[in-house]
Amino acid sequence: MGWYLLGSIMKDWNNITDTWLTVKEVAQYLKLSPDLIYKLAQRGMIPASKVGTAWRFKKQKIDQWMEANENRRRNRKRIGKRISYDFRK
Repeated sequence: MGWYLLGSIMKDWNNITDTWLTVKEVAQYLKLSPDLIYKLAQRGMIPASKVGTAWRFKKQKIDQWMEANENRRRNRKRIGKRISYDFRK
């Protein structure tokens, strides 16, 4: 996918619900570096699927993961202890 296409897709992320994204697309969507996305995927810390040598991410799962992480930070502050979640469901 060329950057010109990516730019047009990224204009309205809310209309993308059941789409598979690449590492670069997820990095741009979350405003993180592609290297960090690779590390999170390799460690199983972000919902991802590996197809051959390429990582793919469902936007809906990424959104759920972000919301769960936001809620986890809030809960951790209230409870005062580390909470572990399995996001690979």
